Amino acid sequence: MLHHQDVRPAVCQEARRNPRAPDSVTRSLPSWVDRYSPHIPAITIVLTTFIVTRLAIFGVIASSLVTVGMDRGLPMPRDAPPLLAGLLRWDSQHYAYIAAHGYDRIRTAFFPLYPFLVKGLSLVIGNVFVAGVVLSNVALLVALGYVYALTCTIHGEAAACRAALYLAGAPAAVFFSAMYTESLFVALGAATLYHARQGHWARAACAGALAAATRNTGVILATVIALEALRQGGVSLRQQRPCWASLQAQWRRRGVVWPGFAAAAVVPGGLVAYMLYLRLAFGDPVAFVHAEAGWGKHVALSNWLRLVPSQLNIPVTIDLLVTVAFIPLVIGAAYQMRTAAVFVVFTFALPLGSGLGVEGMTRYTLMLVPCFVLLGSWGSANGSIA
Repeated sequence: MLHHQDVRPAVCQEARRNPRAPDSVTRSLPSWVDRYSPHIPAITIVLTTFIVTRLAIFGVIASSLVTVGMDRGLPMPRDAPPLLAGLLRWDSQHYAYIAAHGYDRIRTAFFPLYPFLVKGLSLVIGNVFVAGVVLSNVALLVALGYVYALTCTIHGEAAACRAALYLAGAPAAVFFSAMYTESLFVALGAATLYHARQGHWARAACAGALAAATRNTGVILATVIALEALRQGGVSLRQQRPCWASLQAQWRRRGVVWPGFAAAAVVPGGLVAYMLYLRLAFGDPVAFVHAEAGWGKHVALSNWLRLVPSQLNIPVTIDLLVTVAFIPLVIGAAYQMRTAAVFVVFTFALPLGSGLGVEGMTRYTLMLVPCFVLLGSWGSANGSIA
């Protein structure tokens, strides 16, 4: 059994024990080494988690290619490396098409930041598919770093280690290495959560706006920043109803919360920029909504009443089990991280109301960063309310 102990970040503990290193040590080390050396344990943990989980996933993919074969999904293009076949299915080829040829109307359902970055990286690498896989894995490494840092600030290092491991080893974690947007979105979403909690409003605004240009649910991150501004301004989010006197006090001290509100207002800019492009290119600023309808997706109240299809196959059964398992996690995460409650609830609920039922929920739950923070706290037996 784990005993309660001080598991606050080692960086903070070291700063208290030795607020200023001896001049002889400082002079003997390069400035960047002196600056980043306290973070080496955390970096080691994140890198180890990344390497071990990726090796395991790539091993499973390689074994599948050899023993079973992967003939399902869209036909593999001729310029796609055969070794990456398991990571280049379905949506991957739409992102590759956008990166290589630009948008057509039906592909406007796929938001622009990921294919834009793939396009830029492919100019260096020379292959759009390799560029996509490289981008996804680099983004995963960044995502693990931010999830570790976010969890560490709330629950300590023990929980942070577990949160990063649970995220990297999730049932659908193969999508983090595939040519999909999941790893980029999680990296930007976790960055928004972390920087908002630290009061780094400009960084939170940039990360949130980029997330809004990556997936349609990214715009919800604006609520995280706004609620964090209120929390840091002294408005209690644990009360059933915020104290009116406290709200009046914040209005009088509006300099405390307005930077956060301004940052929150920047987040929809990623979506607005995409809509402006669609207006210029196709004459339809909401072409992505119409394109998603063409793919069979449209959010409607009636869709939540028929989540389970009449006939279950193995993938849908797995999606159903994951959905049920995440319901208490979503509730717990919304309670634990009040400022992220709107984000975690809507990010979980919107795919369920899109008309496809539970199909794909194993993948969509990867975006629920607060749920993995909660899992990390439970795993370390050191949870707390934040």
